[in-house]
Amino acid sequence: MPTYRNRIWDGKIRLFSPATGEIYVGLLPHLIKFCD
Repeated sequence: MPTYRNRIWDGKIRLFSPATGEIYVGLLPHLIKFCD
């Protein structure tokens, strides 16, 4: 069963995982540009 139907997932797609401290690789160039 999908996690959304089991009410485990709220349906939001998060770009950062606070539990693991990871971000999507596709965001890395944008993050570097933002920090500069």
